[in-house]
Amino acid sequence: MVKTCTLAALSESCDFHCLIVKEDRKWWYFIATSGAIFFGGLLVILASRLFIKICNSKQSRLNPTKKDANKQRINRSHVAPEVQKRGIYVKLKEQAGTLITAQTFKGRCLVVISFLLSMLYIVLYAVEASYPVEHCLDMKIQKLWIFDIAFNLFFLLHFLLRFLAANDKLMFWVETLSLVDLLTIPQVFVSVVLQQNWLGLRFLRAMQFIRLADILQFLGIINSSGIITLTVMIGNLFALIFTSAGILHLVTMSTVGFGDISAITYFGRTFMIIFISIGLGMFATYIPAILEYLGSHTVYHGSYKLSEGRNFLPDAEMQSLLKKHFVHVSYFKGTVLSAEDCKRVKMKVADSCIVLCNRECVNPSEEDSENIMRVVAVKNYYPGIRVIIQLLQYQNKSYLLNIPSWNPKRGDDVVCISELKLGFIAQSCLSPGFSTLLANVFSMRSHETSDTTESDSWKTYYIEGANLELYTETLSSSFKGMTFQQVAEICFGKLGLLLIAIETIKPDGEKVFNINPLDKTIEQRTRGYFIADSASEVKRALHYCVNCHADVKQPELIKECDCSKENETDVHLTGVVNHAVDHDTAYLCFAPEGKQRNGKPPGKFDVYKERNHNRRNNKPHGGSRNLLFVEAVWSSKNASVSDHCIEVEEFKAVDPRLSFSLTNKQGGEAKQGTYKVLHKLKALKEQQANDGEKKPCFDISGTFYWCQPTRFENVLLTREDAVNIVFSHHILVCVFNEEDAPLLGLRPLVIPLRASNLLQSELKKIVFLGNKEYMAREWHQLCNFEDVFVLPGSPFCRADLRAVNANLADMVVFLSPSTARKTDDPKLADKESILASLNLKAMSFDDAVGMLSESTRNAFAGPEFHEAPQVERRGSAYGCNVPIITEVAFDQSVQYLDIDDEDDDDLELYLTQPFACGTAFTVSMLDSLMSASYFNPDVLTLVRNLVTGGVNQFLEEHIAEGDELKGGLDAAQTADTRSRCKIVQISLFDGPLAQYGDGGKFGDMFLHALQSSSMICLGLYRFRDSNKINIGIPSAKRYVICSPPYNFVLQQTDLVFVLAHSDPQLEKFK
Repeated sequence: MVKTCTLAALSESCDFHCLIVKEDRKWWYFIATSGAIFFGGLLVILASRLFIKICNSKQSRLNPTKKDANKQRINRSHVAPEVQKRGIYVKLKEQAGTLITAQTFKGRCLVVISFLLSMLYIVLYAVEASYPVEHCLDMKIQKLWIFDIAFNLFFLLHFLLRFLAANDKLMFWVETLSLVDLLTIPQVFVSVVLQQNWLGLRFLRAMQFIRLADILQFLGIINSSGIITLTVMIGNLFALIFTSAGILHLVTMSTVGFGDISAITYFGRTFMIIFISIGLGMFATYIPAILEYLGSHTVYHGSYKLSEGRNFLPDAEMQSLLKKHFVHVSYFKGTVLSAEDCKRVKMKVADSCIVLCNRECVNPSEEDSENIMRVVAVKNYYPGIRVIIQLLQYQNKSYLLNIPSWNPKRGDDVVCISELKLGFIAQSCLSPGFSTLLANVFSMRSHETSDTTESDSWKTYYIEGANLELYTETLSSSFKGMTFQQVAEICFGKLGLLLIAIETIKPDGEKVFNINPLDKTIEQRTRGYFIADSASEVKRALHYCVNCHADVKQPELIKECDCSKENETDVHLTGVVNHAVDHDTAYLCFAPEGKQRNGKPPGKFDVYKERNHNRRNNKPHGGSRNLLFVEAVWSSKNASVSDHCIEVEEFKAVDPRLSFSLTNKQGGEAKQGTYKVLHKLKALKEQQANDGEKKPCFDISGTFYWCQPTRFENVLLTREDAVNIVFSHHILVCVFNEEDAPLLGLRPLVIPLRASNLLQSELKKIVFLGNKEYMAREWHQLCNFEDVFVLPGSPFCRADLRAVNANLADMVVFLSPSTARKTDDPKLADKESILASLNLKAMSFDDAVGMLSESTRNAFAGPEFHEAPQVERRGSAYGCNVPIITEVAFDQSVQYLDIDDEDDDDLELYLTQPFACGTAFTVSMLDSLMSASYFNPDVLTLVRNLVTGGVNQFLEEHIAEGDELKGGLDAAQTADTRSRCKIVQISLFDGPLAQYGDGGKFGDMFLHALQSSSMICLGLYRFRDSNKINIGIPSAKRYVICSPPYNFVLQQTDLVFVLAHSDPQLEKFK
């Protein structure tokens, strides 16, 4: 029997083991305080909402028309971020959001600490439960109240941060965990005031168990959907049991009901009725599910089919993701085809509407049609909203032009997966590894380089480059009147920024985009495209002032000066610009020494005094070398002014498949050619002798090399035909689609390989290996391209691969099937491309033309044969050294491409070795392009220009007509279009940049290339094991380094990614 005491007796001598008598109890003080705070806060929230609504209604009445209000909202969305001044509330809200979500390290720590303290508070409650439910509090004798106060102060701080960061204050106020805080936190402070403790509702803190799955996922302990679901169920059971008197209700919930302990009061019995109704359902549902999961995991794996009549809820992983980002993300069930649902999500005040596609669908055309219909519904509900849609197939883009309110000038845009995917792959065929470099640039992510180990030290350089992003910023008025090359030199040398393109706005509002332009002068309001670490670094290009920052030696000290604050940036400093350009007095270029990142202190200054006379006078640089050749000279015998034939001398480049040792293996390890090889040599020599110089012809837009439509039967090859053609330096594309499979749309793959800014000598033969009937369906998109062949067969057949000389190909492409079959596990969609890739890597070749010795070639083909560029390089004896790029649909499948790598199964895609080396491509990287397009609409413009080969709006409208492609333009008519910039790879072993190949610095090479040839160096393609000393056989794999720091040491085996111009001789047509 518990001892009872009156309050008067306890005031003289506090006995906390004594229960206060019923007449002196003040438990209702505690409940009334929590109730007053709850209803008071609810009233304040509702009153503030009403006040805001009244203010908005008054403001809407002040606007003349609804149309003008919509126009103001649209214009506001295009205002520069620096113009929109944020209030203190918005800043506090953002800071609070970063602290309570698991997006940052601080946020994860705070969330985990809050959960752990809640668990400790439950232990503290269990200790205090040995005392009477209401007893006196003596602060001098009792010490547990100190822990009570400390814990609840932390809970109060966490509650205030969550309230401040919540987007919907009303929903936050009434959610479960908020009610737990409102019913538990005030009681501790009331007990201190009354000097009287009441255990009351403190047990509700055990409701924090429902967050168990989220906490374990934040810590990285659980990842899969099945274990997350299991943890959620266990957490819910624990929360219900511990908040309901523990073992008593566990017995009741399991329907055992011993009866030794039972409720006496009416309140207790009512509670038991409600508890049994809820607990029995949970117990009957969770326990069998947990046992089934422990017995077999098949319930939680594989594909799922929603049962009819049930409400759709996101899966466990999606729910955990929503909870992790709950401050910024809200989930609604509905459809944009319903006006009510559009109103629910407040579409009219949204900045943008992003429509994502289902890449795992069975019918891509139907999926695109449904998404286009959703765009129609969105535009019908509110024409002024900006829409970014993701489509699967290239040919469906044209339907968006039929929507009356579709307006690209207002920000509407489309990300076509097939167009960009095939464009990335095509550019990788011309410059291996470029797909990885560009994908890392527009993906918004960061990773610590300290996570790398000594065995994979190459990842340090790779991750540093992968952390860079693409930014746009308005150029300072100090750059006005300079050429692009001069501005790029200042940005790299003094500001530590890599400028690659500019965008100007015409008086009529039209945007003009130029990548590394030759003859462009910087105008007012010109925006620059930069590759940099952060947006704060790019601000240097906006704040740069030749008056205030001429003597600044550290780039991070370049900030907004008094000139810009006084609105004097519009003044054109003609004298200063002319002084910097026309005189020998050189400006200072920053070359950092201590840090490994562009533009970081400390450093020294290098003076560059050399200037080209043509560049000073803003004339085309006539002395610039061709990027793919050491020199270009006019042939006195064969050249004339009318036909403009150019004879070039090609330099030797280090083949990407060779090891670091430039000497060949001795001892007869390499097998010599057979009679079959000699037959190929003679056939190839005769073919080259018969081939004359063909006059190029281009399409009506001047974008690509065009020819009259070719019949499909004329390009079909047998194995014997392929052997006689002697394919070399070609591109082999392996297609796995069956006859009735949805079309891939292969035109976007071929257009970049036939781009008009390529020289005729750079055009490579393209061979498609796949199903004959399927390729016949695709041929109407390929019939206007020359040197495109089709070999009916299978990419798994080694005889077919040998027939087309896969080991002599410049690139072998394995395209993943368009969709997975209905009966297959979706994750098995990559089985064809992976198995075919492994099959080729396991092959060996002994009939490679390039493996013949020099004496053998001279004896059977003549001493002049080795001068032919088609057989100049060495063929690959082993399939593992053949350049390959494999497309996979699922990121997890990348780990199967390189069996010798040490990548973990849960490693992010961009950290895997195949992706870092540019040998794997997955469409998931295009998802990040959607978010990048929202934040910066110009990013998509840059990506399209780089990967599609210069496809413009005029060509897209022509393709949308559905008719065959028209052409017939000659070289003179397309000179302007053909002179556009392109991506090339330059070897440092020989060529225009060879002087920096042996220990030179990247910064010095960058400035030399920019000054001498107007080239912009984007990064390097380096051998993976080039920095390892004690290694047996070095790997032939290379990895990508984007924009290395100034003092980065170069090697002879490096390949440089360069933004270069087409043949300088095109300038004569202008």
